[in-house]
Amino acid sequence: MNGFHPTVERGDKSIEVIAGRGTKILFRELICVLDHDEFSELGGIEILDFESQLGGTSIGPSPTVGYPRWSYDPEVDAAYIRVSGARAQAQISSTAVATISASGQLVSLRVAWDCNFFGVNPEMELRKTGLVP
Repeated sequence: MNGFHPTVERGDKSIEVIAGRGTKILFRELICVLDHDEFSELGGIEILDFESQLGGTSIGPSPTVGYPRWSYDPEVDAAYIRVSGARAQAQISSTAVATISASGQLVSLRVAWDCNFFGVNPEMELRKTGLVP
């Protein structure tokens, strides 16, 4: 990966997965499912219809250790991004903003996430960041 290491950046109300390098040229909103444990720790992000939602965008090779790491199954067009070791015990539907490079690679994915999300609408929290109208 030439010195680049994917990261997970946690903000007050969002988590951003930096999955690749590249000039950010395109932003796309997508629907995803957030997997979390009983303590509201986010474990992973499921993206069904990955290529359909992201217009043929691809995701680079995944790290084999640490977080984040990801997998993609072309047969079902689904991607899973693991952001921590939390064991998924519940799910919530959300939206995310994907940043895509000029070469069509996923650069980053930002999802609304508040560790005290119960009763909070993740889509509304993402809109408050200003990235989604």
